[in-house]
Amino acid sequence: MTSNQRLYDVTATAHYLGDISDDTVRGLVASGGLTPVRLPSTRRPGVSNRRLLFAREDLDELIDQWKRTSSPAPNPGLSAASVEGWRRSPKRTRGAA
Repeated sequence: MTSNQRLYDVTATAHYLGDISDDTVRGLVASGGLTPVRLPSTRRPGVSNRRLLFAREDLDELIDQWKRTSSPAPNPGLSAASVEGWRRSPKRTRGAA
């Protein structure tokens, strides 16, 4: 993935959004949270290609939206015991055994 690239496929989008899963990206599309760029089909005039591509500007906008609605606190739906455990837990890194 290059810094001047404008369109990303599902896997590159998942990586760009913080290494979420490809299925999560597809879920964002299904829920309307992310709109793909549909290229025209070269084989069937007037029909869009099925490949999902995403504009970098849209991904940046989505990240900014998530940032505005985020909070440093844990999920407000968690029980008091879960919140206390969250506060006491050591900082974990992705992929740690």
